[in-house]
This record gives sequence, C-alpha cells and structure tokens, in this order.
Amino acid sequence: MEDLFHSSTSVTFDELEVVVIALYATLQASFEPFFQESFFGGLGIPKERALAALGVISCSLPQMKVEIAKDHQGLGGGFAWSIGPFEQYPVIWADDAIAVIDPKLLINRIFGWLPFFDVQSRLSGKRRGQFRDYAGRISEMYALEVVASIAPDHLGKRIYTEDELRAAYGADIKVVDAVIDYGDSWVVLDVSTRQLMRGSVAGTSAEDVKKDLDALAVKKAHQIQSTINCLRADESRLTGYPAAPGRRYYPVVVASEGFPVSPVTSLMVEDALRNEGVLQAGDVAPLQIVDTVDLELIESLEESGKSTFNRILHDKPQANLSRMSIRDFVLVECGLRFERPRRMEALWKKPFSRVMKAAFPGSDQSIIE
Repeated sequence: MEDLFHSSTSVTFDELEVVVIALYATLQASFEPFFQESFFGGLGIPKERALAALGVISCSLPQMKVEIAKDHQGLGGGFAWSIGPFEQYPVIWADDAIAVIDPKLLINRIFGWLPFFDVQSRLSGKRRGQFRDYAGRISEMYALEVVASIAPDHLGKRIYTEDELRAAYGADIKVVDAVIDYGDSWVVLDVSTRQLMRGSVAGTSAEDVKKDLDALAVKKAHQIQSTINCLRADESRLTGYPAAPGRRYYPVVVASEGFPVSPVTSLMVEDALRNEGVLQAGDVAPLQIVDTVDLELIESLEESGKSTFNRILHDKPQANLSRMSIRDFVLVECGLRFERPRRMEALWKKPFSRVMKAAFPGSDQSIIE
C-alpha cells in the first residue's frame, strides 16, 4: 500500500502524515484555520516535500469550483448531500493564505478511505480488482477486531467465528462472520465490504440505493437467517451447552464502508426483507445496519459498563429514532457519552506521537493527549 501510494502520488505516507497532523495539531491548539506558506518550512521535512504533500489534499478556489461542478454533473445533476470535493481537498489555497475547511475532514483525509481511492483511481484491470479485494479484506478484519473487543475472551467464551460455525454446522451451510452469546440472546453479525454506488452515497439515485440494499441487506439477511436456523435447531453443537429458553436473535450487518441509514432506507430494508420472507419470526429483532464507527461506539459503551450491544439492539426498535442509525439513537435519544476505547486510544496515539515528534522535534508533545 505504501509503495503504491508513493508511485501514485509522488508523496510518501510519512510526508502526508506529517503535514496533515501538523496542521491538525496546530488547529487544536490555536483554533486558527489560516496558515502561511512559511509554516511548511519548519515541519521536520524539506519544505518542497511538505508542499508536495499539501498538494495532494489541497486546491485553489477556482479549482474547487471546477471540482464541485464535476461532482454535480457526475451525480446526474443531483447534489443532495455530496461533499466529495471537500473531502478530497479539505485545504484551500486562497490569495493570501492557506485555509483548512474543517479539522474532521482534514484528519479523515489520511485516516479514512481517501488514500485508498488515491491509489485505486490510478490502477486499472486486474491490479485494480486485486487492490479492491485487499482493501475489503483489511476492512473486514478490522470490523471483526472491534467485534472481538466487544466480547473479549477474559469474560468467558462469548464470540464464535465463521470457522467455528462451519465446524459446528458444516462447510456447505451459509453462516455469518461472527455470533455473540449474551446468555438470553444472540447477536448474529455479518460484515459487508461492498463499495457503495455514488448515487447511494450522495442520495441522488433511488435505483442505486435499491441495488446496494439488495446486495448489502437482502443477501446478507439470508446468511443471517441460515445461521439463526442452525442456532435455533441445536446451538449445543456450537457451544457445547443446551440452549437457554426464550432466546432472542439480533441480526446485524456491518457495512464497513458505511451506509446512509435513515427512515427512508430503513423502510426500504423492512419492505425488502418482508417480501423475501427472511428475518420475520417473532424471536428475531429488526435487522440493523451499522458501520465501524457504530461498532467502536458500542465497544466503548461495553468497556465503560454504560450499556451492552444486545441491550442497544433490544431498545432501539421501540425508540423514537428506531429507523435512524445506532449512533443517532445512542447519542441523541439515550444521551450516552463515550470515550475512545483503550484499543483505539493506542491506535490513535501511536501514529500521532510518532508524526508529531517528526514534525516538531523537541517541542511539547502534550497535544497528543
């Protein structure tokens, strides 16, 4: 990935990280979004390399107008909630200053999916497909890493993986990526690494949303239903223990690249599953589509003891925000607040600390706290 990124952009990951994190850290300290070109001459790397890295994530005001027009045209004249140009270029070159549009867009430029698209846009044919498969596998592994943290081993055997499900029920049976045993219920979870169509992301094409729903929700729902059938018939083949009476099943699809959960798309999912006749039994809760940020939120709530995955999945269908995202339900309706999980805190501090030391040698590193 690093080699491909360098060959695609002529900039290294390290150079891009130094520039972005230096800008971000300075913003957090001063709340001043404007920078002079001289700022990039003192970042621990040669100024020309810093400006080259800045060039990957920035554009001029006239260029931004062109990018917005291209985005508008590419979406068939729709512009419902597309912010693609601002995500790609979170820094603007104005006449007398360099302006950061938004700190979140800035930090997402290196920690989100955009470096992947920097590379993918320059690949073609077989290599493009191989690279997409690689990225999908990595995102699936990360989602399952978060799930494993939600149900850690030190609390006893609670999580069972796809391999364990296949060993219990047979290699020819459709099973999910993981199930979590909560005693009185099962969370039955499958990961989708599908790259959403642009019309779905921007909210401009009902046809694109339907295609994504069919692949992301309906197809996965059949795998989840198959797994629930196996557990309902004889979960002892998996756990080694007889089933507790009155088990409830909570189906979850993890959309690793996100999905626009809203009352409209939630109703579309409900209608599609009703028409398919899957996940309709009385002991099965409504299907929830989550992303990795939702999982990280649940990880934090589990770690702090504020709530549990199955409790959230139990309460949400009866809530006022039942058809909104889990994030909206937890933060707005439940009013729960959370800190970064310990696992994430280590992931956050490691690159931040390393790059801060490279960008500002000998300076106060307290900003990383």
